[in-house]
Amino acid sequence: MSLIQVLLLLTIALTLTLGVIGHKRQEKVPPNRCLPGQSCFPSRQQLAEFAATLTGSVVTPADASYSSLVAMTNTRLTRSPYIVVLAGDVADVQKAMLFARKHQLMVTSQASNQDTSGRSTYDGALQINVSNLRGISSISNQTARSEKGEITAGAGTTWESVYTEARRINRDVVGASNLQLTLGATVGDGGIGPLVKIYGLVSDNMLEAQIVTADGNLVTVSEYNVVVDYGENLIRRTFDRSFFAALASGGIGPWGVVVSYTFKLYVPPPTVVTVEARYRLWTEGDFVGADIIQFVMGALELLPTK
Repeated sequence: MSLIQVLLLLTIALTLTLGVIGHKRQEKVPPNRCLPGQSCFPSRQQLAEFAATLTGSVVTPADASYSSLVAMTNTRLTRSPYIVVLAGDVADVQKAMLFARKHQLMVTSQASNQDTSGRSTYDGALQINVSNLRGISSISNQTARSEKGEITAGAGTTWESVYTEARRINRDVVGASNLQLTLGATVGDGGIGPLVKIYGLVSDNMLEAQIVTADGNLVTVSEYNVVVDYGENLIRRTFDRSFFAALASGGIGPWGVVVSYTFKLYVPPPTVVTVEARYRLWTEGDFVGADIIQFVMGALELLPTK
């Protein structure tokens, strides 16, 4: 063995020895999220005390209503959150956020069990269910920021209710095609409905949203302003367009729990025509749909843009 090889081996051995001597094991690593079964997870007594402060209720796997409450329409996305907070009002959402923050719990929010992304639920999490935050809180046929008016509704309100209320004052709203979807399950992922070809996506027509952030504060977000309500008449107003853009089309859930939305209203179009066409593209393994597709595409080009 050459001198160079001996020196190299000694260098490696010395490095390893110093690494072992200098290493100090970290005795306790704080968990990123506290899960059921861990000592940091809230006890039954703590859950009961928390539930007593709510207008709504707390549901756990021990309750009879749990299974139907957490079941998703797409059963492949069904998960098992350990704590479900059925919020009765906005204050319940704030209390749930603070409780989760105190105990390092993962938080998800859900306005409907029709969630295509599956982000509204997670195993072992605290799920804030806002389906009971429904109803129209305000509607007008003209405002300073919307010529034809605006409408504000809770995140648990169905689009059917929003459409119905808007038409009481001869107005229409860009909403989802599925009337039973809630606002909270639509906005953030774009949203497609009957009027999107004229006025853009559902998210494009949002004027304002109220959201409870991770610190438990109620924040009102519009295109140019972010207003944080700390309570006791303490309010902070900042200019920030990115928060509004994130809420409108940056996905549902990661920014906090949205509790209400405000949308533009429009004068209804004179007529809305719905066309459903069904045709065969394949017959006995042969593709026969080329002529049909060309005909349909040609017909679509002749339709009016509005």
